[in-house]
Amino acid sequence: MNENHKNSSSLKAVSAVVLGAAVLAILFLTLQSHSQTTGLSHPVYLWFREHGFIGTEHELRSRAHIPEYFFLGLALSFYGLVRSFRPRWILLAGALCGLADETLKIFLPTREFDFGDWIMDVIGIVLALSLCLVIKAAQRRSRS
Repeated sequence: MNENHKNSSSLKAVSAVVLGAAVLAILFLTLQSHSQTTGLSHPVYLWFREHGFIGTEHELRSRAHIPEYFFLGLALSFYGLVRSFRPRWILLAGALCGLADETLKIFLPTREFDFGDWIMDVIGIVLALSLCLVIKAAQRRSRS
């Protein structure tokens, strides 16, 4: 087995582990009760409020979907780009993960489907994928 193939196989394995961890983290957050998620978000809300954030705790919690899905987007991008997936498939996979996450909440007591949260999920995926594509393009330019 040549060195390039070993590196490629290692990158693919690492990307699968990173993606699995990101999906499990989102599932962990989704399966929490309303009081558990409030316990996580309320101290953050208080800090933001002390530093000038003007908005409700619900708005902050909704906006928290952007960084949550940004990390999923990084993991999906890493997974997809080492496998030469087209960016649109990475974006679609991320959007479907967000949709599945929101849909799962329909079946959980004290949780609900929120279209606005899904939009925040997609924004996080788009930002992460865009960052990865910019880095990939910069790497190509530096090699040539």
